[in-house]
Amino acid sequence: MVCFGCAWRARYDNGAGIAPHALGCGGMSYDPDMGPMSNRERISRAAAEAEIAAQEKAAKKAAKKKRPAPEARMKVVWEVRNTAGKVVKSFPYPEKAQAESEVAARTRSTGGSHILRPTQVPMDE
Repeated sequence: MVCFGCAWRARYDNGAGIAPHALGCGGMSYDPDMGPMSNRERISRAAAEAEIAAQEKAAKKAAKKKRPAPEARMKVVWEVRNTAGKVVKSFPYPEKAQAESEVAARTRSTGGSHILRPTQVPMDE
């Protein structure tokens, strides 16, 4: 048996003249001992292959997962955090200068370092 799609040759005949194989090319096998194929056989085989390809494409498309849309609008705020990563205080995005001065003041007063991070939070509506 020979596959016209990938030149695969079968080692064992399953008794049927035309049978699919599982090497990934999607081709159909044909036994050359059966003689040449007629146009009707070629057309029917091409139609069967097209139908199988369409089914595989539909299954692959159904298996794809779509990314969910964000549920809420988000806004960015500045968060002052200590070394443990705990939020000490947060500021609206336009007030970055005040947030930086808060970081410097807390670092000076406690002796431990503090950092400033932008974080997205749900927007109040």
